[in-house]
Formats: sequence, structure tokens, C-alpha cells
Amino acid sequence: MQSESSLFERFFFSETLRIEKLVAGGDGLARPGGKVVFVPLVLPGELVEASIAAEGNGYRTARVERILEPSPHRRDAPCPLYGVCGGCNLQHAEYAYQLEVKREILRETLSRIGGAELQHERLQEPLRAVGGSELGYRSRARLHPDGAGGLGFRKRASHEVVEVTHCPIAVDRVNDLLADPAGCADLQQPLRRPLRVFGVPRSRCSAVGPDSGGPADEAASAARAERCFAAVEEGGGRELAVEVTLAGKSFAVSPYAFFQNNIEMLERLIQDEIIELSGERAVDLYAGVGVFAAFLGERFRRVTAVESDPAAAATAVENLRGTRARFVKSTVERWVARNSFTSDDFVLVDPPRNGLGKTVVRALLRDLPRRIVYVSCNPATLARDLKALCGGGFRLDRVKLYDFYPQTAEIETVARLTRSTP
Repeated sequence: MQSESSLFERFFFSETLRIEKLVAGGDGLARPGGKVVFVPLVLPGELVEASIAAEGNGYRTARVERILEPSPHRRDAPCPLYGVCGGCNLQHAEYAYQLEVKREILRETLSRIGGAELQHERLQEPLRAVGGSELGYRSRARLHPDGAGGLGFRKRASHEVVEVTHCPIAVDRVNDLLADPAGCADLQQPLRRPLRVFGVPRSRCSAVGPDSGGPADEAASAARAERCFAAVEEGGGRELAVEVTLAGKSFAVSPYAFFQNNIEMLERLIQDEIIELSGERAVDLYAGVGVFAAFLGERFRRVTAVESDPAAAATAVENLRGTRARFVKSTVERWVARNSFTSDDFVLVDPPRNGLGKTVVRALLRDLPRRIVYVSCNPATLARDLKALCGGGFRLDRVKLYDFYPQTAEIETVARLTRSTP
């Protein structure tokens, strides 16, 4: 039975809303009487009863009380903690529809921010969305102690921790730790600080080398398994590296360095966008631990990899040893101010969420390298940068969405550009 306060709230503050579409971040958009309302955990076309949770500058946010007319694409979430845990926000949508929704968000963002130059119809190829495994993909996590010996994630819209003993989107090694935190020999008990966890799926770890049986092979197998998992307490000062195999190459990755969560999709991106490239010189900006630069080093005579993050730089030097790639520890802004691109260069950029920024865009427009591949985790800053590049000497050939983060509204995009002047 509902409490008097909840009945009062629904009677006086709830509204019936028709959801027009999902926007960047995954919330639904409704416009009752022309007023903008953002509603989480809904789908386009749904009619919902929602209560207003907060007022913003020109908009309101609401929470769903009841789904009056559900979308045909709505499903039961695969996680029992969905809606409580803050890690996912699209589990209520069928996976194929998640791809469709993300593709539409990307298309609308490119058109709205980028203008006529970035409209879908002007691309050389249709805007595609590439999906993979919708569950069991997340290899990295930041886990929080719950104060009772367990681990979990932040609650939705809260700093509180909800204990999680199994996460459907995490790889098996991360779930082993969630199920038995005390069983991890690397960690001192009780846990007091968040953990940086990186676990390569067992299926990929076993690919590092075959076993033929016997004690020696058992020891080698145990050593490989050890290299495929790390759990580091933040501020603990331990230096560990996990070994990741991608398209036949092995890379060492620090749990503190940026690295894609979805190894399956990263390998797909490399095969689709990187391996086929070749030329005289390539420049990899925001190179991270050197994954892209290592593959470019097989196909270009000279490769320069630029990265400033200390955690990434420490393993990038090792990952690029023996290749034609030269590692430069520098901010990208400082490097482009002191160096020039040649007219035949291939440039790969994989910036953080704030995008390239004016300094890097100006350098690209100044020197006009032949080709650019732009890997983006933020459609808005991607659209902003592409608009500037396409307005100053480049043609946008292709945009492709790679779904690195199923069950969430995160969008990873690869855009290909070619110099439009001879």
C-alpha cells in the first residue's frame, strides 16, 4: 500500500508525458506545453506518469512513476540491480534498439552542432552502428568498498555504494572479485579505498600461449593468468601491468592508464580502421599505451606517438619497443606547436571527452595532412571539431559508431577525413 506522502506527491506533482526521443546521456525528452522535461529510463514513444524531481535553467528533470504505454522495444533488464546501481541506463531496451537509438543520437548531434557540412545525407557512406557482445564485455572497473567487506558501485544519482556480487556487463575475472573480495591475495583486508580493477577475459588470456600438460605448463599457465588480472587499491602505490592481446599483438597496460573497456570492440576497430592503412609517415596523437601506434608501425615507414599521461607513457615505451614507432612524452598541444605535419601524413587522433580543442584543430588546418582518423568518445565535441575541419580544407568521408559500452548511453565514434584540396 502506498504511503500518504507518495500519494500526495503523485497527485500534486506528477505529469503524464509522451517521450519524443532519447538525447545524449540516455535520458528521454518530453515537452509538455512546450516545456522541456528530461526523464531517465524511458524509451521514445512511451507514455509515462512521472513526478518532477528538480527544476533547472529552462528545463525540468523527472522520475518515472508508471509506464502507461510501453515501447515495443522495452524489455526486462538483465541485471536485478538495474535502476539502483548507477552503472547502466539502457538495459531496459532491446540491444538492437540500443544501437538504433545511439545511431540516431549521433546523427542528430552531428547535424545540430555541425550544420549542413555534417548532415547524414552528405557522407560518402551511410552512418553505421557496429555492435558486439552486449554482456560480459567490461574489463575495467572502479569498485568501491561498501563498509561491510563487500564491493560495489555508486547508487544512481548518489554517492552511496550498492553491493554488487555479480555484474552482467563485466568480464568473468571482475565478477570473481565481486563474488569474493577476500579471496584476492593482492588486496589487504579490510578494504577502505576504491579499487582500480582490470581483468582480461579467460578466453583471451588463454590465447597468450598453449599448454601441453605437465608441471612446467601448469606454472606457465598460472603465470599467464596472473598477468591477465590486476586489482589496485587507489593510493596504494603498487605498479602492476596487465597483458592484453589484440589482433595477435601483446600490450602491457597499467590499471591507472586509460584503456578501452571493451577488448572485443577495440580489436574490431583496429581491424576495420587501422590495419588496412599504409604510407610514409603517421602521427598518433593522444597515443595512450601505444596500441594504435604499434599497428601503424607495421604499415608506415615512420610513426610518431604523442602522449603526456605518466601511467600510459610508462607502458607505451615498452609496447613500442622494436617497432618503427617513436614515442614522445608531451602534451599534444605542445607537440603541434613545435612540429608540423607533412602534406602526405596520416594523422590519428583519439582525444579525451573535451575533444581536440582550438590549438590542435588550427595545427591540422595549418598543415593539411592528407588523411585523418578521429576516434571520439563524445559526439558533441566530435561534431564541433569536424565542423571546423570540414570548413577549412577537409572532407568527411565516413562516420561509424562502435558500441564499446552496451547497456549505457556512451557513444564511441570513428570519423574518417580526407584533405579536400590537391
